[in-house]
Amino acid sequence: MNQAIDDADELNDPELRVLGRLHLGVLLANEGRFEEAEQTYDAARKVGRLFGTVRFEALAIGLLANVKFYRGSREEALTLAHQAIDWFERAAHQHTEAQVLRTLAMLALAEGDSLEAERWIDRAVPLAEPLGGWLLADVYRYQVTALLSQDRIDEAREVVAASWEALPDEDSYARSAVLLTDAAVKAGAGDADGARHAYEDALDLLAELSRSVDLADARLEYAQALARFGDEDAARLEFGAARSEFAAMGAVAMVQDIDAILSGEKKITAQAS
Repeated sequence: MNQAIDDADELNDPELRVLGRLHLGVLLANEGRFEEAEQTYDAARKVGRLFGTVRFEALAIGLLANVKFYRGSREEALTLAHQAIDWFERAAHQHTEAQVLRTLAMLALAEGDSLEAERWIDRAVPLAEPLGGWLLADVYRYQVTALLSQDRIDEAREVVAASWEALPDEDSYARSAVLLTDAAVKAGAGDADGARHAYEDALDLLAELSRSVDLADARLEYAQALARFGDEDAARLEFGAARSEFAAMGAVAMVQDIDAILSGEKKITAQAS
């Protein structure tokens, strides 16, 4: 990947120079290497600005917002995401716009505002549906989280059914997202055994894929479900594992969230992280 970026720099091709750095940033972020990902996205922004290309800069800040969320700069993440959305509203770029809308929903959920999260994710759904794949599975997952936070279990079940129907073959990450969506609904309906199986299947898949951030997110969600089921010992183990994983990544905000839950300062939710 670094060689490809060097080649693009030598060719002085603006699009290749930015997109190469964005791709590398996504790989780093998925592995939980947030500091390196942030530096890479910042480099992409600078290259985009150098060539006067607003589209490339908007792509970079949209992805950077997600990293800022995990690293603890949630106000900055919100500002960046709004900046990116303002641009995307003027120029069609469905894939990244849907991702940034999902980030805005994630930020709203982190603040306990499920109605605001629903507004953002409702805008993301029609953008993600024609694209399908992992992005649609992820968007549906956050839609279900917003619905469950409002005790709208029947609507959440409908979204789960749509998630399974849209699941592409041979896409393990998308399958893990659908399993987590299914698990959340089962947990919300009080089906503890069904939820456990779905969560554990999703965790196994994410571990196989080496998706460090998604694995820690899923573990945190599973821990909260276990706590709601009254299985305090199992919940404590999952909270501890998630905290250790997030701490190793420098995901300060997530460590703080877990500490707040364990101390009783923050209530347990059905939230997807």
